[in-house]
Amino acid sequence: MNNIFLSLIAGLLLGCGPSIDIHNASQLGKVKIVKQHLNAGKDVNARDGWKRTPLHYAAEEGHRPVVELLIKNGANVNLKDDATDARGETPLHLAAAKGHVPVVELLIKNGANVNAKDADGGTPLHSAAGNGYAHLAWDADVRGWKRIVELLLVKGADVNALRTVRAYRTPLDVAIAYQPLTQTLSPGEIGIVELLEKKGAKASYQLESEEE
Repeated sequence: MNNIFLSLIAGLLLGCGPSIDIHNASQLGKVKIVKQHLNAGKDVNARDGWKRTPLHYAAEEGHRPVVELLIKNGANVNLKDDATDARGETPLHLAAAKGHVPVVELLIKNGANVNAKDADGGTPLHSAAGNGYAHLAWDADVRGWKRIVELLLVKGADVNALRTVRAYRTPLDVAIAYQPLTQTLSPGEIGIVELLEKKGAKASYQLESEEE
């Protein structure tokens, strides 16, 4: 009984009581707590109610040390979350959407599929081309997402991947839609739209007209 009590006190002093599971610990970037779970035999690819693994949360929040720890312990970098409640995304989708360059680099280095498709057929390139979520783009520095676009393209991302939705189907469509929100480049510096176009990216209407 005393040992249990002491463990509870120790957890509270660490700022992470025993109620914090491996998913929450990963989301919060708590390396020590994640390591404790793994040392205790917790499945590194355990899924929560949204079918997300600890790696999904760590990647989305940009916690590179946690991402690295999870990968070293066998985390699957290509598992998708639940397409019903979430979007069927991989950790790379999430990191690319949030502009976390170091995490994107680490995931790609460890075999993340740059052409993985979510529930709508969107790839990590779609996520990066749109500079993440609109509410973040207002204050975003476009250079982070531009670097991710470059990384994905170098690793073979399909520049003209088509989503199944009716609007913003290609990465170029998405980049053009978000362009007014992300004009933070220096004079003479090309943006994501120009970068994609240089690599042969086309708008969905151009691809559709070619098929006719």
